[in-house]
Order: sequence, then C-alpha cells, then structure tokens
Amino acid sequence: MSKRKWLITGVLIVFLLLLGVIAYWFFWPEEYYEEVHDLKQTFSGNPVKEMKIGESYEVEDMVFQMVDETHFVYTIDYSGYANQKELEDTRWIMESEDIYPEIFVAEGEYYRKGEDIFIKETRGMQIVFETVADVKEKKYAVANEVSYAATGYNPEPQFTKKGKHYVFDRYLLQMKSSDSFEKRGKLDRYPVYSSQEKLPESIQQMLTSYRQK
Repeated sequence: MSKRKWLITGVLIVFLLLLGVIAYWFFWPEEYYEEVHDLKQTFSGNPVKEMKIGESYEVEDMVFQMVDETHFVYTIDYSGYANQKELEDTRWIMESEDIYPEIFVAEGEYYRKGEDIFIKETRGMQIVFETVADVKEKKYAVANEVSYAATGYNPEPQFTKKGKHYVFDRYLLQMKSSDSFEKRGKLDRYPVYSSQEKLPESIQQMLTSYRQK
C-alpha cells in the first residue's frame, strides 16, 4: 500500500473514531461524563492509603469527610453547569425539563473495624436551584429533607483496604429486620482519591452558606 493510501486510511480511522465519540456523547451523555471522569482520576488522581479525620476524599461523584471520631458528611454536586445554555442543552439531550442544578448533602455515623470503615446515613438534604446564576449567587429554590430509616449499619464495610489503597464498595441491600440489612450483592467498586474540597461539618452548616429565594 502506498504512503498516500496509508495516510488516507489513517485519516479515515481517526474521523470514524471522533464520530463515534461524538455519537456516544450525544446519545449517552451520563455514561460519557462518567468515563471521562474515570480517565481523569486514573491519570491525575491520588489514591488514598490512609483515611484521616478532617480530610476530604473523592469517590466517583461523592466527596466524603469524617468530621470527628464518629460522624461523617458527604456531598454529591450536580450544580456545576458552566452557564444556563449548558443546562438547557442537558435538558434537551435528556428530554426532560425537570433537570435543575442541585447539591445533595448527607451526614451520619461511622465506625472503624481495623482498617475497614462502616458508615450509616442518618439525615440528607437535597438543595435545588432554579438557574445556574442562582448557584453562583448561592440562592436556592427549595431544600428537601431526605429521611433515612432508623436501621443499623450495613453488614459489610463501605470503605476497605485493597492492597495499599482504599476502595469504596456499593452493595445491593435488603431489609432483614426493623434495624438491620442483609447483603444481596455488590453493585460496584470505586477507588478512593484525595480531594482538596472543603466540606461543611453538617447539613445545617451547609445551609448557612446559602439563602432561599
């Protein structure tokens, strides 16, 4: 094959790959963003060897922090739209007008067993914003309380040491009694990375940083 044909073939392959990426982003935007995030963490993340009180850790789309010896807080931030057009584009792609910028914050209790960490959510709050401008101005539309059943800890630890680094395991659970769960299977496992994000120590402290419209 001549050099010209090799060049044309190479250009065609690159074009088809780019076309595939664009199509994937268009039809499955959530999966695309998750894979980009995973690649970013793989090449630039800092896997955690030890989890300490007062430091923040990133697990997929969650930022987690142990506040003291028994309490934790975590946030899941879906408010990071660059502008209103990006939000409108997301609504169009997902075919839903019910998509708003929001931040979910939860707090609860934890305990250590060796290097394993068991967590139990006790309270949650969904903070919803009407526009991207409201996020930047820290003005929320509504804060919805999320109730958790008064149950015991999960039967398996969420944070475990695998090799030298921590991972976070998400399980499929079923109520065993009024105060305990039974593990039915593992949904997924995520690496734990260090985060520079500073979290509030409670939901109440989080809300003091915002005001309702």
